Amino acid sequence: MTNLSILIISFVAAFAVAWINGANNAANSIGAVVGSKAIELKKALFYGSLAELLGAILCGSLISMTLTRDIMKFENADDKWALIGMASAIIAATLWGLTSTILKIPISISQSIVAGVVGFSLMRFGVQNVNWPIILKILVSWILAPFISASIAFIAQKVVLRASIERSSKLTLITADLFLYTLLAAMMIPLFAAISEGGSLILSTALPLATPLALITPLHLRLIKKRASVEGGNVNKAIFRELLLYASIAMAFSHGAHDAANAAGPLFIIMHASGSWFTNSRELLMLALLISGIGISLGVIMWGYTVVETIGAKITLLTPETGFLAQYAASIAIMMFVKLGIPVSTSACIVGGVMGVGLARGLKYVDYRLLGKIFAVWYLTIPVVASLSICISYVLQAFATT
Repeated sequence: MTNLSILIISFVAAFAVAWINGANNAANSIGAVVGSKAIELKKALFYGSLAELLGAILCGSLISMTLTRDIMKFENADDKWALIGMASAIIAATLWGLTSTILKIPISISQSIVAGVVGFSLMRFGVQNVNWPIILKILVSWILAPFISASIAFIAQKVVLRASIERSSKLTLITADLFLYTLLAAMMIPLFAAISEGGSLILSTALPLATPLALITPLHLRLIKKRASVEGGNVNKAIFRELLLYASIAMAFSHGAHDAANAAGPLFIIMHASGSWFTNSRELLMLALLISGIGISLGVIMWGYTVVETIGAKITLLTPETGFLAQYAASIAIMMFVKLGIPVSTSACIVGGVMGVGLARGLKYVDYRLLGKIFAVWYLTIPVVASLSICISYVLQAFATT
């Protein structure tokens, strides 16, 4: 098998892992909005797929850099082994993602890719070839991510409950504006960081904080119009139903920004190691992100309904208010890690957000058995995908020598 053959297999596998990523993790962005019955499934899938593609293209480079440079010491690997290693990782992640999606369990494709790369690196080069400080940082982030998201959701839910007790639509509008500003700022900070590539302080900090102020005005006017169109006690629900749509789009953008790297990072290494077909690194990365973004978008549209019920209805009962807050908390947590360039589990963040709003209402409102099942699959991901990656690498090695 030639390098070209491995390259073709890798392209197919990278697109497949992006597709299954979209199919499995579509629930991260649309599970809450569909579960709370704020928008119909087909429309949610369409909006989500577009936002996923934009997030992948505009912000996907931040996490991709970690997956391409920092996990494995590629200077110790020749081009052939870089090709085999990354191909093995993405094929293993695809198989695990497909299995989990069939079982309707949300998983982390990021965990799968990291586990696949580490498994291959340990098998081929030994413990010294793994960048353990980075792996430790990633592992700690995996543990912290759902609890950060749950904490944000818990606190935000308490704020909303207090505003509901006051039964003031004006207070609800002020609360909604604050939520919108912080949500938009969380999107803008990584976006400007990716665009500026470590540029000036104004471009990377001041503009991301100022831009949401310009965007808030039309959104605020739309919320006022929404408030005027309803009567009585339905005002708050109508406002949060509108907010939930914004949060769903933000969550899809966040997921694309984070998870596009799962296919794009390994694919970048594969194309770079393939020889003279690809030369410009920046264009190479953008091509990999585009392929990954399209794959995720198609996965959302074609099979994204599969895991939606698990996120949207089974962990806890969601309303427009709690659905918005779950998405809000998860989006902020994800984009925080995107800005830091640390791959985490977007599934863990949205599950944490849903868990947080459930706990804010009371312990009895959370399905702990389902949560236990989800967490068990997450932690199985690491040894299972690492082992799969090792086995697949032996198969590819055997073909490469024939």
